[in-house]
Amino acid sequence: MKKTIFYIMLLAMLICCCACGKKKKEIKLATKSDADVGTPTDAAEAEPDLEKDEDGFYIERSYVTVTAELANVLISPDETSPIFRYLSKGEMVETNGFNDKFYRINIDATNFYVSKEQVAVMENSFGDGGNGNTLAKKIVIDPCNQLVANTTMEPVGPNSNQTKQGVSAGSVGGLYGTREARIKLGYAVALRTELQARGYQVLLTRDSEEADITNKQRAEMANASGATVWIRIGVCESTDSEMTGVMAQCISEKNPYHSELYRDSHALATRVLQGITNNIEITNHGIYENDQMVAFNWSEIPVISIDIGFMSNATDEANLVTDWYKETMVKGIADGLDYYFQ
Repeated sequence: MKKTIFYIMLLAMLICCCACGKKKKEIKLATKSDADVGTPTDAAEAEPDLEKDEDGFYIERSYVTVTAELANVLISPDETSPIFRYLSKGEMVETNGFNDKFYRINIDATNFYVSKEQVAVMENSFGDGGNGNTLAKKIVIDPCNQLVANTTMEPVGPNSNQTKQGVSAGSVGGLYGTREARIKLGYAVALRTELQARGYQVLLTRDSEEADITNKQRAEMANASGATVWIRIGVCESTDSEMTGVMAQCISEKNPYHSELYRDSHALATRVLQGITNNIEITNHGIYENDQMVAFNWSEIPVISIDIGFMSNATDEANLVTDWYKETMVKGIADGLDYYFQ
């Protein structure tokens, strides 16, 4: 009897040991399998398929917009570097290279750097997107003014001793208290949407009400953008409250800074007015040639201002805040651009 009990206990111990051995073996196999597969932290990040320059920066042109309230423009690619200047939220700047921490930008033929944490790359900022006409149809839209004026004085044009205020806040409508700067931004955003649907690449000088960008800086942004032309969205003011309608502005043939842009600018203004008047029955005041606009005089590409109504007229102010007027005006401007590029 004792022998029987002994053999039973021995058999139980053997079974237990076998079971434990199998369990350990399974754990070991599972661990080995994990090691064979690897983990995300073991995998090396794929590097961009781009050429590097002697400074270790990938060579690529693109555009970035400032996402921070203020972005530091650094003299060297180092977080402790001295600051050359600041960029405001919403500002756009062209880059010519990048590394893991910084984008490299060029200002007045000198390289500077901005942290990747303070900017975001603009989608489709370069390239033709598969559309052969897209590169030629690249537009900058400037919603004139801003909610808070910038009183810094800047030259009216290159090498000019005459100065003007950086940018004004614009007027306020007498009927609804409509802020001019806010109206222009709304139309610019709507125009961007319409033009993008037609295959254009579109950049805005500002896409927020908090932007602080002078007229000279806006011209510099347009110059650096690679755009074919740029359009400023404006409104009119008159001492005659009965005055209503639209008009365009461009430089004169005798502009002392960039007279070579007159022909194309005038043609652009003509076509945009044509597009508007083909879409809506409205008074057309024609083209006013103006050599006192800072943004015009600093521009190196054709530029116009299209004034979409008179804030000093109650009917125009009422129309400016309606969707139907905005949609019709935007379609007219877009049609005018199509005419210009045909």
